[in-house]
Amino acid sequence: MPNAQGRRLVGKIVSALLEQDYVSGIFVEKARFGDLPGALSTESIGIGGGNAAPPHPAIVVNFTSRKIPDCKLALTLCAAEIADTSLQEGQGMHGSFSRADTWNFMAARGPDFRKSFRDPLPASNADIGRTIEKLLELLAPPRGPLAGRVLTEALSATASHPLPEVTTRTESSKPAANGLQTLLKIQVLDSQTYLDVAGFRDRTLGLDTP
Repeated sequence: MPNAQGRRLVGKIVSALLEQDYVSGIFVEKARFGDLPGALSTESIGIGGGNAAPPHPAIVVNFTSRKIPDCKLALTLCAAEIADTSLQEGQGMHGSFSRADTWNFMAARGPDFRKSFRDPLPASNADIGRTIEKLLELLAPPRGPLAGRVLTEALSATASHPLPEVTTRTESSKPAANGLQTLLKIQVLDSQTYLDVAGFRDRTLGLDTP
């Protein structure tokens, strides 16, 4: 556990970050530093607490993202992001918690998959691996909660099955002195949790979209 001086230092850093316009959402490891106004816990996004061997970050910062003016493409293709990188426009950057970075395109083709099916359910990279394992009959029991799920709704063999129910929720921090709150939108399907978008209102692309 950090000492009182360390907790005060983290509090001062968070207070300073809350004043910066390039910041849109702050996460602090609650187990070590407590519940700070304006910030959610890193535990809520799966990178704090627990007994993992790698050290946990004390603070995680989400960069501001906005819609590019006059962009005629889909919202997720019109993102401008403030980030600590030398990359130029169009070179790719995944440093924000906006829907431009968390809502990615995935496609599958073959006799095992439904034809012309657009999957409305949340999916992740981990789900792709589990689905391939299932099709190759290599599926093993999952180890831990981040193993992913089989995308059964996209398979030809289960085309007649009803779609499972998805629940949604929004977590919000206590408001900071300047009124800012870190918000986190989540979808849950079976035992899998999908983190959709997070940040401050009006500073993260997709956060204010239903």
